Amino acid sequence: MGGGRLLIVGGHSGEFSLPTTVHQFAVAAGIGQATAVLPDALVKILGGAPGTTFAPSSTSGSLGREALGRILELSVDTDAVAIGASLSGNSNTAMLTEHL
Repeated sequence: MGGGRLLIVGGHSGEFSLPTTVHQFAVAAGIGQATAVLPDALVKILGGAPGTTFAPSSTSGSLGREALGRILELSVDTDAVAIGASLSGNSNTAMLTEHL
């Protein structure tokens, strides 16, 4: 098993399959640890899914600028961050990605 740590940032209330698929492929490939960061609008659907954590979502259910602190906190202990898997095109999400 590898020793790498990957943080996957993505998803929104209407689409979360891509970040969870990236997570599954990373684990299957032997990454040491993979964590998908999804908007907390998905907690009721994915609540205890292994390898997932949640960050504040915007009113539209996407990751917004409110999630920046949580994502930065999680990224400190990672080797790589994959950003963009099924992110929405909303302006709040655009502000978030500009700061990442």
